[in-house]
Amino acid sequence: MTHEEVTKIKEVCNQSAADFVAACDKLEESRFNHIKFHLSILALEELGKAALALTKYSVEQSVGDGKIVEFDFSDHIKKIFWAIWGNHYAAEKFSKKGIESSKGLAQTLHESRLHYLYVDVANPENGEQKVTDEEVKLILDFTKAKLLLDGEMEINKIDAENAKELAWFLNATEDPEMRRQIFSSQSYKKLDEINDVKAWIKWLYDIFMQNRAEDKAFIEAELKRERPEQADIKDKWKMKIRLFSDSHIIKDKQLSKFNEFSSFIKIYATGKKDRLTKNENELIVYITIHNDCPVQGLYSFGWDISKFFVTALNIGTRGFFWWYMPRDIDKYYEDITDLETGGKIVVSRTPRLRLDWGKKPLTEIELGLVTMIFSFLSEKRKELKSVLQHYSMAMTLLSKSDVHSQFEINIYQEFYSCLKEAMLVFGDYAEGDNFVDKVEIVIKSIFPSAKNITDILKYVDNLEKQEFSKVNVTLTDVIGIKLYCDLYFSKKAADSKQASITIHTKDDDEPKQSEKTEADVETL
Repeated sequence: MTHEEVTKIKEVCNQSAADFVAACDKLEESRFNHIKFHLSILALEELGKAALALTKYSVEQSVGDGKIVEFDFSDHIKKIFWAIWGNHYAAEKFSKKGIESSKGLAQTLHESRLHYLYVDVANPENGEQKVTDEEVKLILDFTKAKLLLDGEMEINKIDAENAKELAWFLNATEDPEMRRQIFSSQSYKKLDEINDVKAWIKWLYDIFMQNRAEDKAFIEAELKRERPEQADIKDKWKMKIRLFSDSHIIKDKQLSKFNEFSSFIKIYATGKKDRLTKNENELIVYITIHNDCPVQGLYSFGWDISKFFVTALNIGTRGFFWWYMPRDIDKYYEDITDLETGGKIVVSRTPRLRLDWGKKPLTEIELGLVTMIFSFLSEKRKELKSVLQHYSMAMTLLSKSDVHSQFEINIYQEFYSCLKEAMLVFGDYAEGDNFVDKVEIVIKSIFPSAKNITDILKYVDNLEKQEFSKVNVTLTDVIGIKLYCDLYFSKKAADSKQASITIHTKDDDEPKQSEKTEADVETL
């Protein structure tokens, strides 16, 4: 950005702000108060935009780099904030209270502007009824004062050292994670202590640079670290992952026994509830990794362990656990308003793209089975590599299946490939055999009362022939074939450990065919 360009931006923004103010003065009647309020905020946004551009230019010129600060000029609240705070803030003493009041005022002004400007169909009021003459006069006088003050604002260079720190600060506050740290309670406490924004920014800059240097040294040391001897292996890394369940209610009471016996995987309930079911469905998993895993292998090694555990969790519980759940399962919009009556209606997909898994508590028995299956899958990871890739892909697609993208056929095909390849690996099926007959033999040996096996597997021949137009798979079919995969893996894990398993399943728990999709209309 050149001096001519920033000068032009300042002039045009100030003129635009002045035009908005002039328009306010022409709207004398009170019935235009909501419009005058909005025009005053628009004027502040233009002044804030100019302040952002001036700060950006001043810093870049002082540092000597033509493009080091990037701003989002479309953020309404940010522009109002900068109009209030001004581009000369670094030269002033400013407290935590000052920053927070400016942020709060910017947020309040923007939200008030929207409230005054638009009609709420749930509570319709004329704009003039929402905003008083006093409110309009206050914001308009403030805007006029800022316009006069900012019109005299000059483009100043900042000394190189302060400019470097300010450039870092401006860029850092654009990043959500760094912004959270910068405006933390500890940081604000330091600002209150020194009561000087320049010194505060320098303190923040020094802290972050020190942390970066320490991180760099740590990474370099880790990259050079030699693999430890067996006697020197110890815990080194602790990885945290967050899972959600659509099938189980998760409470800490049922998890304690698992944590007591599990050496490197610990699981905890968060107590948070699903927005639709209102059930506690969130699970935190901590995975401890030894120091024989170097930092450059941490991502892939942690990912492998996570996938094995989550797969074992889905198999052992015969449920649905994943990093995220489908969201838009019956509609794609926020609301629909009848313009004639002002009422709200809901038009939704029926049935929802969400199965009723029963929402049963996660039990110690299930977690014991999960432990056995995790051990089994880890031992057989080479033989089952392709098999588990199919299972993982099926779960991934299941977690993404909603009204925007429905993957029933793809999920069904992945579970079918998973089951078929697994039975080939363990010798329970051979090419040329009747697959459905072989599955029925295996499943009924585990779950004698199983029904509808042939019905659930009726599409496998069409898939083999790639006759996809004849495959009318529902989510119920998908969960049915998943259940057969889960039962099969559970049996194989038990056989390998010379253990036995008992499947506690009611007849009502067996997957049933979904009804035909249709629209469901509800008035509110």
